[in-house]
Amino acid sequence: MMWFPNPTTSSKLEDSFIYKIDGCDSTDIALTTLLPSSTPNDLQPCIPIVESTWQSCSAFQGDDSSPPNAIKTENMNCLTFLSSSTVGWSSSAPRTHFDPISLKYELIITSNLSLQVHATFEYSNPFANDKQSMAVRLSILKQFLCQNQELELVSTIFEDLVDDKDWKDISTDITYAENAKEIVRAVMRDKNCGQTAGSVSSKSESVDVKLGPLTNRGRIKLMYVCSNMYNYDAMSVTPDPTDIGRNKIVPLGVFLPWTKLGDASGNVEITLVVNTPSGSGVLQPSQSYNAFMHLKEQSLMKDTALIVVDKLNPDGTFLRKWHCLPPTQCCIL
Repeated sequence: MMWFPNPTTSSKLEDSFIYKIDGCDSTDIALTTLLPSSTPNDLQPCIPIVESTWQSCSAFQGDDSSPPNAIKTENMNCLTFLSSSTVGWSSSAPRTHFDPISLKYELIITSNLSLQVHATFEYSNPFANDKQSMAVRLSILKQFLCQNQELELVSTIFEDLVDDKDWKDISTDITYAENAKEIVRAVMRDKNCGQTAGSVSSKSESVDVKLGPLTNRGRIKLMYVCSNMYNYDAMSVTPDPTDIGRNKIVPLGVFLPWTKLGDASGNVEITLVVNTPSGSGVLQPSQSYNAFMHLKEQSLMKDTALIVVDKLNPDGTFLRKWHCLPPTQCCIL
């Protein structure tokens, strides 16, 4: 799936529309399909098919006037990975900004509403043909799921591509073993040792990860956990309210990294995978249109392209892959 430049006079998405997308990894789409004037079946503005009467009801002092199943942004389970990478080579000049060739975020929601987040950053050495080794330093801001609920980093895996075909796990408990620090420093200093090492350090605001020296390609895999995602009881949206009290809503939004149109740093493949518990579904934007509009009108979402998943795959997963970053802030909901 691709994001293409917007051929109109403005490169900004329409702020007044909510967009939906299904969970299947199908054909490429153009960014222009996010605009009301060009909308194929894959991505299109949400149109309410069930009319709601909540707006016509008279509100009294102390009443909550928000629509059924509405959510405030401060209670959203929001994910965004703010990161930066710096690199150095054995002979070429270092760079203070260097992008991975691919990003992958896999989210696993369990039946008890805990969350696992697997984030993979893959790097490629542009000077591999010149026999130059590369060392990478990745800095990631601390992650918060909602309000003060922090995602806890519990695992770091380092992988090195061997013979251009096999990924080798080189973690060997380097993250936590005190005596491994000397090994890491020795490997980092000796660019010709034929080994790759990785290390992690944590600060109050960020986590720093170092990997190298790399001959060709390497991966950094981080695993975060949250024991309790924010959730609330779902209100009925059908004429026959037999579903009252039967379902929970877990509001989850993933903010994708993005870059301006024409910026070469946007040439990063990005994959998003979400696994849900058996029997899960999604809140239909056509039936709860007012709830999504209520969210879109809040300050955090006003300048964001809100893309609503309205269909999961038969196995309860959502999968999407883009070959470059979107040219504006997007949130997959």
